[in-house]
Amino acid sequence: GKLVDGATPKIENIHERNSGAHNRPSRFSSPVRRSKSAGDGSGCPIACSTEDVIAAGLLHDVVEDCPGWTVERVAAEFNTHVAGIVAQLTEDKSRTWAERKSAGVAKVPHMSPEAASVKACDKLHNLHSLAAQLRGARDPDQVWSKFNGGRERTLAMSHELVEALAQRVDAKIARALRAAL
Repeated sequence: GKLVDGATPKIENIHERNSGAHNRPSRFSSPVRRSKSAGDGSGCPIACSTEDVIAAGLLHDVVEDCPGWTVERVAAEFNTHVAGIVAQLTEDKSRTWAERKSAGVAKVPHMSPEAASVKACDKLHNLHSLAAQLRGARDPDQVWSKFNGGRERTLAMSHELVEALAQRVDAKIARALRAAL
């Protein structure tokens, strides 16, 4: 639709300009896959969602990762519904990794269904990406070294988040999340 088609080049530009800030490749391709390809085997329903939810999926981390972006700017450049979903998903980067991840789990019961869906699709994609990296790694410890929480804490927080999300999303997504762990 118009919102997503018009927003996609802008969002790609945002992600491309800010990909070096975290010494990682652009994350734009992952939200695009999440938003546009429900047939990817993940069971993620975002492609069947409204344009606002798809746009929020594309923008879910722009406020926390991209300088100059605020929830107010998302509202001005997209709309208030998209901004509201993004706001529910935005982490406070001034907090420690453990504080951010615990707060993220605690937010899940209070999220809108749209935000929970975006969060679940993001987590599912991240778990699939991690599994692929680990399968391709000569030394899995090198993969885990990139995670602030290390292997054990990252897996423990992922488990907590998956279980919280499983209570809020469609049973098919809940099964996919649990299977991906």
